[in-house]
Amino acid sequence: MIKVSFFTEVSKELGRGHLMRTLVLYNYFMKKNHEVILFVEGDINKNDKILKNINFNISEWRSNFKTINWKNINKSSEILIFDSLLVKQDLVDFVINNVSNKKVFVDDFQRNNYNSCFVVDWTVNAELKYHKHNKFKNNFLMLGLDFLIVRESFYRQAFNGLKKIENNSCIVILGGTDASNIMEILDEKLFKFFPSVKFKLINSDSCKINSTNTIIFGWQDETSLVKLINESDFVISAAGQTLYELLILNKKTFPICVAENQMDDINNLVEIGFIDSYYNLLDCGWVEKLITDINVFKTKNKEKPYANNFKINDGRYNFYKTIVSHEL
Repeated sequence: MIKVSFFTEVSKELGRGHLMRTLVLYNYFMKKNHEVILFVEGDINKNDKILKNINFNISEWRSNFKTINWKNINKSSEILIFDSLLVKQDLVDFVINNVSNKKVFVDDFQRNNYNSCFVVDWTVNAELKYHKHNKFKNNFLMLGLDFLIVRESFYRQAFNGLKKIENNSCIVILGGTDASNIMEILDEKLFKFFPSVKFKLINSDSCKINSTNTIIFGWQDETSLVKLINESDFVISAAGQTLYELLILNKKTFPICVAENQMDDINNLVEIGFIDSYYNLLDCGWVEKLITDINVFKTKNKEKPYANNFKINDGRYNFYKTIVSHEL
């Protein structure tokens, strides 16, 4: 039995993507009969349903990292796994200097420099391109879609192509928080433009929606979410972790970029043919562009898969096997 500590974050601004994929790994290690604990920082209640049956601590492990007893964590954990957008170089250096056991950093934006660590970057074709963590050759790099982590129900899905498009239903997924109030903008400008389309709004029960061609859903478990997506003709989604899950389902997607770190993912998904275009909130005409592209999509009525047919392996297995079997 291996003892593993996971470190991640959640906030209104960041959403829940980092927490969701960390929990995927947490559960995978737990099912392998390892001892696991989750340290999570941010805007989350200890009674949140997402933390049910999870061994966790709500902790300022990142913002006040010098107050954390890392030596004690080092003694009690053989593997430490970090998935955080906001981790800075000073924390990385501190952990490297104070933790002798295996250290794993999920860094799909090449934000920091590492020394004798496992570094995970599952962006598309990351293994084929220059990666700055190769510089000193002293890290173990886990690159590309072979290490992609998504929720279990999505792994069960196979590329099944696309049948005739009827364009009468759309899933709208804007993350756990929608800090930019995108749903309200879509309600004001887009939904009414397509009166024949039924828009199913995920995790939007707190929004005030005026359009009559909408159905508002609260939080969905992953199995229900997969079913809703598969039944839809296309998806409007924030350009976060959900994009990779939509890639696995090979569902026509119109992504809205809400953060700088999403651009690499978007560009790479454009490169492989999954995405035609994206919509940046910094562009004052993004809604009008989205309306135009949906109209084009409805007109073309494509009957072909949206991405090249390539196999996505179970990233959980590759992640687990690599971390457990390799030494630095």
